[in-house]
Amino acid sequence: MARWPLHPPPLDDELLSSWLTRLATGYEMEPDTFCQHVLDLPQQSLSSIDTDPPAGLLATLADHTGWSISRVEATTLRRYEGILFETLDQPDTQTTSSGLPRFHPDWRRGDEVIREPRKGQHLTPWLLPREPVAAVPFCPRCLSDGPVIYPRTAWHLALSVVCRRHEGVLWDHCPACAKPVWRCWVNGTPPGWERCWCGVALAQAPTVRAPESVLWLADRFHEALTTGRVLFDGLSSMSARCYFVTVRAFVECIRLRRVGQSWAESCWRHQGIDPVGMCHQLATPFEGQPLPWRLRILDLVGTLLMQWPHGFLASCQRVSLNVPTLLARVQGLPVAMLEPLLEVLGAQDPPTVTHFLMATRGEASGLWEDLHGWAQRYLSACRRAGMSTRTIQSRSFSFPQPLYEALDDVLFDERVERAVARALDRARRRWRQGLP
Repeated sequence: MARWPLHPPPLDDELLSSWLTRLATGYEMEPDTFCQHVLDLPQQSLSSIDTDPPAGLLATLADHTGWSISRVEATTLRRYEGILFETLDQPDTQTTSSGLPRFHPDWRRGDEVIREPRKGQHLTPWLLPREPVAAVPFCPRCLSDGPVIYPRTAWHLALSVVCRRHEGVLWDHCPACAKPVWRCWVNGTPPGWERCWCGVALAQAPTVRAPESVLWLADRFHEALTTGRVLFDGLSSMSARCYFVTVRAFVECIRLRRVGQSWAESCWRHQGIDPVGMCHQLATPFEGQPLPWRLRILDLVGTLLMQWPHGFLASCQRVSLNVPTLLARVQGLPVAMLEPLLEVLGAQDPPTVTHFLMATRGEASGLWEDLHGWAQRYLSACRRAGMSTRTIQSRSFSFPQPLYEALDDVLFDERVERAVARALDRARRRWRQGLP
């Protein structure tokens, strides 16, 4: 197949529609005309090409431009399939949260899955609405850096609310006339992304410093999308797919979709926002939220996930969630998050956490490998929590016999050590007094 004389490469994180527009501009053609007469494509919106390119288009572009098929495929939103969402073909807002059905601090007995309103059923998880009238975010400093002004793929993700490079909040409207930056405007205006209809350059929008929690989340998102894994707490890692499902679970937890969500309401109040006045707004699916509200949601989620699990536990303590109730509501968390949570809770209430480990993990909990070592660690944790011997025995009585016997042996050794220590102390006092 003949190679085109002009074939600029796709730029970093550039969408297919933007690349096609630049190819058409190089041959002094309108994008629609270029697609119809050069690529034999039926008339369609360029925005739909990013998510659903016609069969054979990517291979044709690779042959005509000489760039690898993998580089051409990276310009479409299908690069995120299997990471952010299952597939673009059958969008379902419940898909990403279905992996953690039992994780919800506000969960109550009898709660059922809350279905989204009909208007949210067409949304693909983590992607902005794909209608031509949907506003497109942008970073003014990225546009000003040049020399080529083009939309980034990451800006079309609903979870992209800040620019990692410039650490600023994204814009989705003109800084002068406040009109949204529509997809149809982007594809139909000759200057492209340079100016608004009112004539003001979009790059003139001021940079607003992004919250630290959202920047932290953005770094984790980038790590997941580029490496396929996330180093969560500096020690343990999880797959990108698992991480995005987990983040989505937190997003769903803080959305106010029914009355009586005391934990979610408390989290919003702690952020300085009255939940009563925004219940209607937060009932909208995340992808349908305007950019300022998505920023607020991710700010709260980032606050809960940073320095895990201490921020999350502080939010639970504000609504007096006790350890047994909390453990019953977080069983869906991945191991990378559940283990540090259990470690902290184990220091507060060792018997309850031990019962939880035996009930959920059985032999995999590791309690049976070294019974004497476990008993010593368990007793030390109980003592640090301020428990008396009687309390420890009563709350551990229902343990399996091997565990309880090992604990009883350690308690006996402790009593012997205390008796010996008291006897030595009495002997020292008598010796100092010169008594026999």
